[in-house]
Amino acid sequence: MVEPQGTVFFLILMVVFAVLLTWLVIAKHAVFRVLAACLAFIPAMLFGVAAVNRYYNYYQTWGSIVADFTNQAWRRFRRCRISPASRESASSGFRRRPAPRRPRPDTFSSRR
Repeated sequence: MVEPQGTVFFLILMVVFAVLLTWLVIAKHAVFRVLAACLAFIPAMLFGVAAVNRYYNYYQTWGSIVADFTNQAWRRFRRCRISPASRESASSGFRRRPAPRRPRPDTFSSRR
């Protein structure tokens, strides 16, 4: 199967781009040339996105892409359980206070 990081996927995008560029060169009417140029932009853009995906190793499957774009991944995080200890500290209003700032000694003073 063609995966988002597979070599076959990159080859398919290159072939589609080459076919659209060939149509761009062969077309006689300006309307078809503009249409071919606009359609050729899509596989070129997807090739760039796929190259970045392959470099950063972000999406390994098509399902992870669908889950990310349909906001399915967020639903998994909302169901996380909160430990009783963190729930208790949150309800008591305990917050860590920042350390008090100490004045810096004036190192550039002319008086010593």
